[in-house]
Amino acid sequence: MNNSLKHIIECFAIIPLIIIGLGGVYYYSFYDALGLSWIFSQGSISTILLSSIPLFFKAVTGLILACTIHFIFFKNYEYFLGILIILGVFCGLTLGSLVIYGFNWANFFLIIHSYSVIVFTFILSIILFLALDSNGAERFIYFGTLSFLLIFIEPIVGSQGKDKAEQLLSGSGQFSKVSFTSEGLKTIPTTLEVTKNDKKYDEDIDWRILDMIGDKVIIIALNHSQNINGKKKQLVRIVDYKNIDNIY
Repeated sequence: MNNSLKHIIECFAIIPLIIIGLGGVYYYSFYDALGLSWIFSQGSISTILLSSIPLFFKAVTGLILACTIHFIFFKNYEYFLGILIILGVFCGLTLGSLVIYGFNWANFFLIIHSYSVIVFTFILSIILFLALDSNGAERFIYFGTLSFLLIFIEPIVGSQGKDKAEQLLSGSGQFSKVSFTSEGLKTIPTTLEVTKNDKKYDEDIDWRILDMIGDKVIIIALNHSQNINGKKKQLVRIVDYKNIDNIY
């Protein structure tokens, strides 16, 4: 059996801890970007894991691609060719996405960022496999490179959480809207008075489900914010689940 494969099997025991750790970084970054860090302290491990499922699948995709290269393409030429094929696929996906969303730098960096976890996991996995199968100074160089790259895990994962917060504030359909029962309407405001062009009128509040804690639901208003200690924060309420009429 390949040496790296033996070590990978032995390392499976720590994978759950790695997932929980990265999930925690992702979960905290999401709420920190919203200015709601206090919600992080209320979350459970299961909540953290559920919120980081998209991140987990991206990381698994990168790992599977790395395993495919390392355990199928054995010779040096084949190994190099396999990596070129993977990079070619990513370039093709990026080009295809640009065709759909439009050719500009903003879209380019957005697409690259969306693939960053996959690419980073792929690179880390390849280097780890090569390190486990090498000896002497060569192994030292691989592990040194790997240790250096690990520094970037936290900011990359954190940026994914911040992107999720931006998606929420932009009105992403992934965060469900809610309506309330007659009992809920007694305590939950559905309109706020706003002033535009010196005219006052009532505007509906776009409430979305943010999280659940036991039988409580945390909802956030996308189109209204408040200033707290000089910082702009979205309106947030904690309501009983029984006060919610519909989720859509």
